[in-house]
Amino acid sequence: MGRKLKRLVVLAAVVMSFPLWSPVVDDLMDDIQYSATNYLKYDLKVLPLSQREASMIDVSAEEPLRVGGIEIGDNREQVEYIHQQQAESVNEYGLNWTTYHQGYGNFMMVMYDESNAVRGLFSNQDIFQLPYGIQTGTKQEEVRELLGEPLEFIEKGNTHYIIDSEEAYDVYLLNNQFVTVFYDTYQNNTVEAAQIIDYDTEMNFDSLYSEGNLDFSYALEEQLFDLTNATRLKFDLPLLEWSQEAADTAYNHSQDMAVNQYFDHVNLEGQTPFDRMTEDGIEFLIAAENLAFGQKSSIYAHQGLMNSRGHRVNILQEDVTRLGTGVTFDTENQPYYTEIFYSNIMW
Repeated sequence: MGRKLKRLVVLAAVVMSFPLWSPVVDDLMDDIQYSATNYLKYDLKVLPLSQREASMIDVSAEEPLRVGGIEIGDNREQVEYIHQQQAESVNEYGLNWTTYHQGYGNFMMVMYDESNAVRGLFSNQDIFQLPYGIQTGTKQEEVRELLGEPLEFIEKGNTHYIIDSEEAYDVYLLNNQFVTVFYDTYQNNTVEAAQIIDYDTEMNFDSLYSEGNLDFSYALEEQLFDLTNATRLKFDLPLLEWSQEAADTAYNHSQDMAVNQYFDHVNLEGQTPFDRMTEDGIEFLIAAENLAFGQKSSIYAHQGLMNSRGHRVNILQEDVTRLGTGVTFDTENQPYYTEIFYSNIMW
């Protein structure tokens, strides 16, 4: 309740102005790193009718697609017989992601429909099964040799949504399921994560973005936090604690950027992330801020940040101990993501 009240005050206090876009930067200040994302493009963009291609690529495979031994169409009882539920939060499809893990080991996200049938799966750990033995560590070129060229667009009704991945992920239509294979560009373009979405569920999502509201904001923040810890576990790093204070500071900056239409670590009053943290009473010895804009989900935002040098360093910084995330939306429902990492412990 306290967090919601604080957010309402911030919404009321923001001054409406619309400056030009600020440049994207990677900065180093007094040995404390912070950086801004260069992922400013939509994950899916509308292509004008005159430029559309004739058909969508369809790659078939008979092998099952699984995450943690679970397939699309399985029921919740089957999942929870094997996996331990940790949290549940709304996603861009108007359904919920339910997370399962043991201390972030065997981390997976499962999406259910109204009848508790599995309609989506995701993991960034080595528990997914893709056709032809594709797994964590498989090179992108090998994936494309086995599965063919990835989709260039997804056709939904009269609209084609262009897949603008910048080679960071490939999307395939396999066994009537949309499979997104995410790559780690800092590990020789090898497979790092996979998302599987039921065909009908994806086709029913017929817009660039979901409606931005507080429930979705909280959900994206929680998912971003979990994805970060699941990644840190893979790299044998200490897990981070949730910081409500940093989350509020992060949210306020996301909200300021969304309302005033800029994208920068330094706000329109000239404050750095460290100024904002200090103003909010957060004590720190080391701190870092990551920013992302325009990704339709925390999954895409996190994977994008991991493929950007400065953000990756912050996510995998061994000495930070706490994390707060803040996500909000502009008038076109485009998400703004802010992560604040810090520690007030002397190592």
